Amino acid sequence: MTDWRQGEFGKRPVRIANCSGYCGDPAEEMLKQATLGDVDFITGDYLAEVNLAANAEAFANGKHPGYEVSALEGLRMTLDVINTKRIKVALNGGARNPKGLAEAVVELVKEKNATLTVAYISGDDVLSEVRQRLQIAGSSPLPHLDSVGTGVQFGQETTLPPDMNPETIVSANAYLGARGIVAAFRNGADIVIAGRVSDASPVIAAAWYWWSWSDTDYDQLAGGFVDEDTVKCQLLYELQGNVYLHSDSKAILDEVTVKEVGPDRVRVSGIRGLPPPPSTKVAIFYKGGYESQLLLNTAGYDWKAKCDLLETQVRLQLGDTANDMDILEFQRVGVPADNPRTQNSSTMYIRIVAQGKDSRSLMLVPKAVSDISLKHFHGFHCSLDMRTALPRPFIAYYPAIWDQSAIRERVTFINNATSTSIQPPINAGIPPVFEPLSSRDNYDTTSPVALAGPKRQIKLGDVALARSGDKGGNLNVGVFDFHLGLLGLEP
Repeated sequence: MTDWRQGEFGKRPVRIANCSGYCGDPAEEMLKQATLGDVDFITGDYLAEVNLAANAEAFANGKHPGYEVSALEGLRMTLDVINTKRIKVALNGGARNPKGLAEAVVELVKEKNATLTVAYISGDDVLSEVRQRLQIAGSSPLPHLDSVGTGVQFGQETTLPPDMNPETIVSANAYLGARGIVAAFRNGADIVIAGRVSDASPVIAAAWYWWSWSDTDYDQLAGGFVDEDTVKCQLLYELQGNVYLHSDSKAILDEVTVKEVGPDRVRVSGIRGLPPPPSTKVAIFYKGGYESQLLLNTAGYDWKAKCDLLETQVRLQLGDTANDMDILEFQRVGVPADNPRTQNSSTMYIRIVAQGKDSRSLMLVPKAVSDISLKHFHGFHCSLDMRTALPRPFIAYYPAIWDQSAIRERVTFINNATSTSIQPPINAGIPPVFEPLSSRDNYDTTSPVALAGPKRQIKLGDVALARSGDKGGNLNVGVFDFHLGLLGLEP
């Protein structure tokens, strides 16, 4: 039984304030959350797929701390308030190096004479295991995240290369759930530093700890209380069906309702929980080769013919060398105004993108554009800064499935006096029950409306809101009608 928030713990609604949605959010948002209201927990999500990979090589070469510096800076600004108000904190800003961030936080605690206990979560880094699997059996043992129950069709560029060298993988992190953070709180941690836990895990962990749930309280773990339209948009984000997956539970959204119940208060209800799947996501990043891109402009009459001409000219200059490239695209960005009065309003972009394993072949793309520089269409213009045309290495992304039972998630506390890890670490364990993945429901509308009769064209955005989300090559778009009855349709 904890003496933290004695008399309140588990009896009133828990107050959780999130201070970050990605690594670029200002560090001072943590201080605002700590000072502008009474909160019990501060959580922060600092990770996107891109920053884990972007810092991986620099961290491996000793040129980056491996954690998100904005998380440390936020704690530096806020630690006195956290200590005074006894706010508990859970952040995934540990990124590639949660131990390093935890040790830096302990130094802050000592510097400010605070009485706070710091712990970190490990187990998400499965880089060596992924490399080992590929060395033993090629790429087949790593099925794509969307290979089960989604019906998603994959393009060649979204799969692992069949001849992939495992050493080109720069990072591989499994998505952990909330149980490690909960174990840390239950064993006395005030500040918990994690690496790649899911975006929702710090918030789930705070509620889980506060209400003393068990790891089989699936309805509680999957549900919760959260302007109404913004919540609906978030519900649509990356759902891709009626089942939302988390490492600790599955949320069944068949009967979910969202209702505004007061100022700045929305109730989300009707969510059922079921045991989690036996697998979790692992984000794999590898050296994809080299990339070159040019942005060219066309202004004036018949822009479509001009785009066609430019592509024909460049491809003729490249000849068979275009076959050495993995990707060569001529993308058309924007549409000029129907009756433009200025050059700006009559301009659109042509984006040439090339990717390949050999940087020398990619250098032929800007050369081809240069070779036709006095044969271009009228209305051609571009910036003279061509740095993006020079081939540079890029990191590719592959989301795979990883067995939860293969993850060794642990909680390690840091000794404030010695700044060293307290051994042995606590084993966070795995969910007690798994339930296999099945296909998500796919069905037509329950109340179809006949399209016969008078019609008028309106903008979809006047009657509906939408949210899109993508993970790798899989994009979803969710749309809901916020003017009920205006279209005669259900939301």
